[in-house]
Amino acid sequence: PPMLDGPHGKPLDLWAGHCPTLTQPKRSLWQTSKGAKALRARWRWVLTATEDGKRQATTEDEALAWFAKFFAYITTCPLLIGEGSRGWQADLAWAMKAENFAKIMQGNYDRRQAVAA
Repeated sequence: PPMLDGPHGKPLDLWAGHCPTLTQPKRSLWQTSKGAKALRARWRWVLTATEDGKRQATTEDEALAWFAKFFAYITTCPLLIGEGSRGWQADLAWAMKAENFAKIMQGNYDRRQAVAA
């Protein structure tokens, strides 16, 4: 897929659109960052992982749609958008780290979890 080799413009645009109040990556530094490497790995996962025998996405457009939903979900998680006691907020590089991505996918930061905490 083009995103893997070229600029990450589309996923970065999605992050900016869905998570405008969260820290935005500096585009000039992103390509060589650990966050970019992690995003490439998550992008590959979305295009290859299967759930119930069905892929998350099979085309770039489907993968972008998947990430749009994922980023929109992040904004529903109080702890990820700065509503925790520390005021910490997730950024794109943090969300793309394998262990954090897995926790988000498992619902560890879901609104119900935060209310119970």
